[in-house]
Amino acid sequence: GGTAWQKFVDSTTTIFQPFTQETWFFVIFLVIPLLGGLMVVHEYGHAGSAFPKMESIVEIDDTKGGQQEIKERKVPIYKHIVRSVYIGYLSVLQQNYSQSVVTYGAMLNLLGISFFILTIIAVYTANLAAILTQTPSRITVNDLNEAVANGYTICGERKTLEIVRALYPNITDDSFVKDPEYLGGDGLPGFVCSLCSSRRRVFQMIGPQSAGKNNSFCHVAIAPLEDLEVEKQNGRFCNLSIVGDPVGQVQTGMPVYEGVSAELISLLLKLKNDGVYDKEVLAARPESQCPVDERGEGSALSIQQLTGIWVVSFGFALVGLLVTFLAPRIERCKKKHVQSVIGYDQSGQRINMLERGDSWIHNKTIMKNSKRVFLGEEFKDLSASDDGISVMDAASTYGRRNNEALGFGTGDSTSEDPSFVGQKKTFQDTYEEDEEDDDDEDDSFHSQNGKNYRYN
Repeated sequence: GGTAWQKFVDSTTTIFQPFTQETWFFVIFLVIPLLGGLMVVHEYGHAGSAFPKMESIVEIDDTKGGQQEIKERKVPIYKHIVRSVYIGYLSVLQQNYSQSVVTYGAMLNLLGISFFILTIIAVYTANLAAILTQTPSRITVNDLNEAVANGYTICGERKTLEIVRALYPNITDDSFVKDPEYLGGDGLPGFVCSLCSSRRRVFQMIGPQSAGKNNSFCHVAIAPLEDLEVEKQNGRFCNLSIVGDPVGQVQTGMPVYEGVSAELISLLLKLKNDGVYDKEVLAARPESQCPVDERGEGSALSIQQLTGIWVVSFGFALVGLLVTFLAPRIERCKKKHVQSVIGYDQSGQRINMLERGDSWIHNKTIMKNSKRVFLGEEFKDLSASDDGISVMDAASTYGRRNNEALGFGTGDSTSEDPSFVGQKKTFQDTYEEDEEDDDDEDDSFHSQNGKNYRYN
């Protein structure tokens, strides 16, 4: 049960193996939120941006029959930050930042985001592919007996193999790789060449894929643990790891003068019992420079190994911040200020530089008693205007034009006496158009005709 569960855990976590745990935390909790949140710094309050300072809301008064009124309210900046960070995460998963940006600082920051997405996805995909393709070819054994039973060839230094053969007499010389003569060896089992580092050659000749084709290579090796630790201290052979229990122990000593040997033995035993020996050995143990997840060619990448991505991405972000903070100072030095009505986002698409709700409010609402109400809303008590038109207790419907001019009654009366009060009335609105009226189009008072109205 435990083995099956471990296999399930290993299979589940395979997709996270391309990066170390520190790299994942760095990307998820720092890089993406920071680059995404900086968009608010660049875009907040700029015309046409997705992060306006004010937003239009509809207030519905149920006590007045559901009367609706358009109001403006300030948008809390934390809402923009949360949405911007979410868009940052979404853009990485979609591999595309689709939200429009209008300022030059934001466009530079977007270059940093785009470079980050491009490189981090490419590195992740390549490393995951290397891990997945490398995993089936790895040789895994639990101990020396299993390696011999599977017919694996064994590399080792000659003096080490002599100890192993003494402890395991059932292992024949055929299981050990011979010192290759073409590399300066003598052709006997175990490496002992005088012109090479035989202890390092033990690791160099491990090659499960080549062992079946070339008898100079081996599937597994037997070596002192400290030899591998020294190599990993220099970042070499990171794909190798120790498996199983030690196959033997080697005692190392030095000659001591007989007159003081008893005292030295007593002192050394006391130091070992007090833990001094183990403490010193641990302090002198070489520190591995290999990644935490030692998987060779498909190893987990650390933060340091991805330094190039961080430098370029945050470099664009820094330049974008400089542009954003210097732009207002440059504008103040100019004698004239120009505000574009039509702008372009990062992909060259035209956008309306007015507030995003302006055109919708303009087409869907109209001012009434210094308040903005929806076209088509019925109301009473239309107050007198400055130009002298006074209609009290009127039931009027915005959203249509009537061919009668200020007629009282039900529509068949043309009286213009403003003193007549109490009957229903329809009235004609005069207006000014922003663009030429098409003779073929209906002149009806309607919110879709894109015209500005001025009441007389």
